[in-house]
Amino acid sequence: MDMKISGSGSIPAGEYDAIKISGSGTIQGNIKCSGMHVSGSANASGTVECTGEIHVSGACDFDKDIITKTLHVSGALNTDGKIIATDLVHLSGGMNIEGSLKCGTLESHGGLNVDEDIEAETVSVHGNLACTGLLNAESIEIDTRDGCLIGSIGGSKIVIRHKKRKFFKNLITFTFNDKQVRGIEVQQSIEGDEIDIEHVTCPRVSGRTITVGEGCKIALLQYSEHYEIHEKAQVGKIEKI
Repeated sequence: MDMKISGSGSIPAGEYDAIKISGSGTIQGNIKCSGMHVSGSANASGTVECTGEIHVSGACDFDKDIITKTLHVSGALNTDGKIIATDLVHLSGGMNIEGSLKCGTLESHGGLNVDEDIEAETVSVHGNLACTGLLNAESIEIDTRDGCLIGSIGGSKIVIRHKKRKFFKNLITFTFNDKQVRGIEVQQSIEGDEIDIEHVTCPRVSGRTITVGEGCKIALLQYSEHYEIHEKAQVGKIEKI
């Protein structure tokens, strides 16, 4: 059974086929569905499980977990729980997650805030990212003009770039938890096999091959095979491991 709200209404707990909310909808309790599309506003008090795609172009507030195959957010999504997507999470709007984020592929072009860990196979970030915990993936690419604040990073291949915005001399600054962040800041460590970074501030970078590019500030560099350091980078101590 499909459920559609185009004005104002509520959806009780249960199992449904497609859910479409273009007005203002309230989801009462746990639901299971084959697909969900929100272009208005929605509030959900329970866990949302979807076997297909959840698409948010409006505004959604979830009290608990979101479990789906694919998640597309071009509007705004907030959840007090965690998000698990077996396939893709694509973000071009804003998303705030008080729990963790686990998915196959993460593509973020908007503003993403995760209070716990991010775990994926592939991560591509081109917007603003704040992740208090561990960002962990096989392949990680951060190529952004915005600021990023990350607890720690782990992966096989890690590439981080920070571009200057046109017409602005300085790197962009953003605020997270009252902290001013300029460029890319990793609070604990970056650990990987192949690491290539620019404009990154981090206490420790550890890997097999490491390229430390322009604008980096690294307290401790640990390598097993090879490293390169740009003349405009700052590295405190170097150790072979």
